Amino acid sequence: MILMQYFFIGQQEVGLLLSKKNKNTILIISCIIVLLIPAGVNFLMSFKVVKVYGDTSAWIGFLGSYIGSVVTLLGVLLTIRFTKNQARKDMLPEKIANVEECLDFIENILDKIEGLEGRDIEETLYKNSDERRYFLFDINYNYQLEKKEVLDNIIKNHPKKIRNYAVKSDTEAYRSYNKFVDNLETIYMHHIGEIDDRLRGFEGLVIDRYSDTHDMIIYSNDGRLNDIELDEEDLEKIRDIRSSLYYKEIDYTYDLKETYESLREDFQRILEKLAKEFND
Repeated sequence: MILMQYFFIGQQEVGLLLSKKNKNTILIISCIIVLLIPAGVNFLMSFKVVKVYGDTSAWIGFLGSYIGSVVTLLGVLLTIRFTKNQARKDMLPEKIANVEECLDFIENILDKIEGLEGRDIEETLYKNSDERRYFLFDINYNYQLEKKEVLDNIIKNHPKKIRNYAVKSDTEAYRSYNKFVDNLETIYMHHIGEIDDRLRGFEGLVIDRYSDTHDMIIYSNDGRLNDIELDEEDLEKIRDIRSSLYYKEIDYTYDLKETYESLREDFQRILEKLAKEFND
């Protein structure tokens, strides 16, 4: 138990000394310890508080070996800690490069998102829901929600590339990436999940309501539900869904930008930490 205490205390002291880079102090303390061991053992053997079994020379040999072992253990800890720190420092350039790659991808995506934010005011004021353009989503011929390629790049393809660099960068970077992915899922469900559910419900409504009159379209392998001429009530429902999707997409775009900006802040902080560690 005492030896284990020495082990952990020694490891903490070694880490403190190495963190301060106080090599001269380490050398001086080591020399003092080496010089004081013989005198200290001799001093301890001069006390006769309790009966001691064995002769003086045997105890001097034992104490010398015991204390020498502790000093050796501290020396080994010092070497291991120094080697680990040196190995970590040798890996810092690659870690820094990986974080910078992540930041490059993030900046590229933020540029794309900022381009999506500049919606023409005519889209909102002068066009009805059937004429407005969606940048991130489509409603296909069967009234199903589909993601456009640009959205796939933003929420799937580019994040995978960021992950591949983040996992090779730093544990903190990978934790930030995982939090970012969770946030992507959260904002998608918050803004778009309801629209997806409404479209699924509308698709089912069309199939159920028009199956008698348009069974050839509904049950044909290449049938398109939007070929069915809807009544005014159903037309109003799909227009309302399209209009909601338009405004939800705008809000979703803003939240995508904030989510990527938050990830950028995390990686910039990690980059600063790694750069500081490299320069220390």
